[in-house]
Amino acid sequence: MKNNILITLLIAMSGSAIGQNVGIGSTSFTPSASALLELKSTSSGFLVPRMTQAQMNAISSPTEGLMVYQTNGSRGFKYYNGTAWVGQDNLGDHTATDNIRLNDKWLSNDGGNEGIKLTNDGKVGFGNADPAYPFDLSSVGVNAGPITTTDNVLARFDQSSVAKSGGIQISGTRNETFVSSFIDLMNYSTDISEEYIVSRIGGFNEDNGQKGALVLYTNGGGNGNSGLTEKVRITSAGNMGVGTSSPTEKLEVSGGNLRLSKATGVVPKLQFQGNANGVTSLRAGNQANNNIEYILPTAQAPGPGHVLSNDGTGQLDWTDIHTLLQMLPKVVDATLPVLVTSSTYNDLNGMVLTNLAAGNYVVQFNADVETTNANTTGQFAVALNGVVLPQTERNISPGSEAGVVSVMTLVTVTAGGTLRIQTKKFGSGNMNVGGRTMMIIRVG
Repeated sequence: MKNNILITLLIAMSGSAIGQNVGIGSTSFTPSASALLELKSTSSGFLVPRMTQAQMNAISSPTEGLMVYQTNGSRGFKYYNGTAWVGQDNLGDHTATDNIRLNDKWLSNDGGNEGIKLTNDGKVGFGNADPAYPFDLSSVGVNAGPITTTDNVLARFDQSSVAKSGGIQISGTRNETFVSSFIDLMNYSTDISEEYIVSRIGGFNEDNGQKGALVLYTNGGGNGNSGLTEKVRITSAGNMGVGTSSPTEKLEVSGGNLRLSKATGVVPKLQFQGNANGVTSLRAGNQANNNIEYILPTAQAPGPGHVLSNDGTGQLDWTDIHTLLQMLPKVVDATLPVLVTSSTYNDLNGMVLTNLAAGNYVVQFNADVETTNANTTGQFAVALNGVVLPQTERNISPGSEAGVVSVMTLVTVTAGGTLRIQTKKFGSGNMNVGGRTMMIIRVG
């Protein structure tokens, strides 16, 4: 009976509601003029048809705008847009008109605590729940080899276009005192309790314009950046300095030695290449006296691509360098006066050159000499490996006033040879030797 009355009531309402707004609720109310149907309740809701995804897809010829609630898979309200069923919360199907608030939560594929984290103060963490920097990437990474079997790649920047290059730009404020932009290579301590900078690659402004240098730092020992010191700099002019920040040559090494090495049994080679207008040379300077410089030109005027060589191989190797260095003048110099009292040959103080390479040498000796009375004479000579060379003996006249004695001769030396200037005196007086110099030059 009650069901018949309800049906009759609904039929009556439908008949009288044609062309009018309909309102349904627990109490009487006037429906909104803009709504064809308005439901009103404070204790219950509106329930649309509920079905599985398979049931929803089985609806024949769905009308655009048809809505259901999907109960499995990607649950939620779905509507038919004329082509496919789409969800009401599909972010890719609309344009945002307001900021999307993550509320310090993750943007994750599956809703878990991974993915992208945006903090309330604007820091973005990728795989990092507590980013400390505006962009903070932290992850286990992906093994990529062949650096090590356990290396991990955390980020990749790939420019797939054949006609273009890929790159990363890091920009800072121009500064002539400190690097304006840099990349830090960092590491953790063994217990992962603290991190420190292993090395730094920096861009440095050389002036207030556009001149820039590349600076490399290494950590000599220290946490954070306290141990970083500059080790290498390439200036805007293309000069590289190792141990100096102001190199004036294409390569300048300061505060240390330069070493060339190769595998055992392989001799490293060093090339000195001149041009049509210049002379290839090997120069050796005396650090104590920068005005002293020895120059060894090549045997012939070098043309383009000419390489200095001593053995005809076309390459300057260490054997060539050793030979050429032996050709540099070798000098011993002494100024303290010596009193000669022996009548047999003895080494003259300071006038000894040892460990000479085999070859022919021009030997020149000069000294200030005087004898004290007319009864005193003296002799000087060159001794090779302890044997006096008779052709080098020079006599000092009796009663000689202060003057210069000079010896010049050609000597053939065996490997490891020693040259000495020796002297003796005869008579009742003394022979005094003052300033003296011995110089030898290898000539073959």
